[in-house]
Amino acid sequence: MLTIADAPYQHLQLLIPGMTHDWAFILGPTHCNCLGQAQLIGNLVDGFGVALMCAAVFLCVLTAVPRMAASPGALNPPPVSPLPPVAPAPTVATPDVPDWRPAPGLAYAAPIVPTWVDPRHPPG
Repeated sequence: MLTIADAPYQHLQLLIPGMTHDWAFILGPTHCNCLGQAQLIGNLVDGFGVALMCAAVFLCVLTAVPRMAASPGALNPPPVSPLPPVAPAPTVATPDVPDWRPAPGLAYAAPIVPTWVDPRHPPG
């Protein structure tokens, strides 16, 4: 990795001026004392990253190919509506659904009062 390989030289500009070069600090004499191997460590990190990316692509292909072979229409599935079909609203009340409308002759339905409110003692 370029920033690891730059640790002994510290030529790369820091994002925040005045801060410490982190890889120079980690690989420096107070920690690992391996600034001489910074180029090798950077190459190993790069190689590991490339190998990891290749393994990820290989695993994706490995799992996708059998699935596509098992279902020939997988590449061209039939069009699907983005929304589920909506059933039309019933026009008459069904026997198993109670009618929510007030009885004939009432101007309004009785208000629903929470159980914690005592109508004899209004809040406030």
